[in-house]
Amino acid sequence: MQPHPLAAMPVLDFPPTNHLTLQTRQLLQVMGDTLVILVSRFAAHWLLAGFGGLGTGNDEEIVCWNWKSGKVLAVSRLSISRISADSQRMALPENGWFSSLSVLSPTSFMITSTANISPVLPTEARAVASVFPPVIQIYSFAPDPTRDITPQQPLDLEHVDDTTPRPVLVHQLHTPPAADGAIMGSFDVRPDPAFPPTPIGDAPMLGPRKPFTQDPGKGILVFDLQMGDPPPEGEGPDFPTTTNTYELFVLREYLVQLATEGQERLRRSRLPSTDEDRLDVWEVNKNQMWSEWGQTNARFLTQTMANRLWVRPLFTS
Repeated sequence: MQPHPLAAMPVLDFPPTNHLTLQTRQLLQVMGDTLVILVSRFAAHWLLAGFGGLGTGNDEEIVCWNWKSGKVLAVSRLSISRISADSQRMALPENGWFSSLSVLSPTSFMITSTANISPVLPTEARAVASVFPPVIQIYSFAPDPTRDITPQQPLDLEHVDDTTPRPVLVHQLHTPPAADGAIMGSFDVRPDPAFPPTPIGDAPMLGPRKPFTQDPGKGILVFDLQMGDPPPEGEGPDFPTTTNTYELFVLREYLVQLATEGQERLRRSRLPSTDEDRLDVWEVNKNQMWSEWGQTNARFLTQTMANRLWVRPLFTS
């Protein structure tokens, strides 16, 4: 396999890690010139304890590049070891389920989150769904014209890198509340990346034009949500219970619209302090409960499905 002929750098280096890793998951999406990669790492806490607490536990890291120029657009680590109320930081619960990713525009993405992230409330694991139901979070990594940052190459460990912009949380959508004591299982999205049309004109061509294209601003995102029934009275959360699976369907254009509106709030927060249109930093992130957005912009399938029957393989004879 050869490097892409339009890429200025043949290799894009992901940040190193000092993590005691047992399992990893990588999610990658490309939209136009933007490449976004989410790497999830899992290390059992008994293993960390055996090494005297070394390492960072479960963590996830997102890196955004312009894959043609090789420029790093943003970096953010999601780690349970550095819990913070900073709206640009995210945390994972100790159970170790991972986030999933969908790029909404060349300067924004959404992730599924099972941790409570708020610039006001303390960050906590959403192990009990009725207390902290999972959320859909939208982040912007639009460049800040007021800060001239030259990203460091190659990338260093995130906590010692102060040369790379961070994504900013601009919108958070809450899922339906669950029964008291319900145990959060997992929350994933099947994004099916968009295939925008090939530019017409002087743009370089690497092959024939695609006969069919997809508007990257439209479509449906399908979310898979798993929850365990509350344990019987008197039993602890480790008591074996039935796991239920639900599907959440959300219009992609709705999430893209929220990203666009959030990036406008972010732009206004970066205006000079004397500008009357300027927003305070705390006004950038907007939170919506399920009752405020779900009924008009989503469909929640409450019937448990043992198999993902909405995923249909294509057979040819």
